[in-house]
Amino acid sequence: RQLPDGTMVEGVLSPDTYGVAAALHHEAILVLMNELSELREEVNALKSE
Repeated sequence: RQLPDGTMVEGVLSPDTYGVAAALHHEAILVLMNELSELREEVNALKSE
């Protein structure tokens, strides 16, 4: 890769932003699924009272 001043930089790496975004979305979905499960249990407990 060539910088604006003409310097050449070899072996430039970049983060896998798509992979990071997918992992964060996956974790957020897992948290929401857990919260949903807990809320369903709470609703069922309230219904049985």
